[in-house]
Amino acid sequence: MKKLLDNKREIQEKIHAARTPEERTGLLMKMARLYFSNNFGQETLGLLGLVQKENPDAEKNPDFIALRGAANAMAGYYKEALQDLSLPSLQRYPEAQLWVGFAAAASNNGAWPIRPSRKATGCCCNTRRTSPFPHDLHG
Repeated sequence: MKKLLDNKREIQEKIHAARTPEERTGLLMKMARLYFSNNFGQETLGLLGLVQKENPDAEKNPDFIALRGAANAMAGYYKEALQDLSLPSLQRYPEAQLWVGFAAAASNNGAWPIRPSRKATGCCCNTRRTSPFPHDLHG
């Protein structure tokens, strides 16, 4: 906890001393990542709100969107998390997909959605269904 507080204090001092809006925004993002990495989802969202207020173009940045989506999932805002994390610009990031899985599972009260097979007697891949898992997990 001491390390967190030391890092927080150091970033706060730099934010206070920032000479340009771009420098301040970068430091706010750094603080948001610090909070996120320490499991403070709500605080992360608060800082991201400041970043967005100071720089509306932040919404176009995949790093900003991914962090906001993951922070929403961490904070329990699963619908908002899935909206952010499902954007095409984030599909190439495996880390974002982990948070999609978390938010999807959590929004379904912890129950993984199971797709019914296309055929009553077998799986959608024409094999006899012997696995209790959906096709995408056993195929």
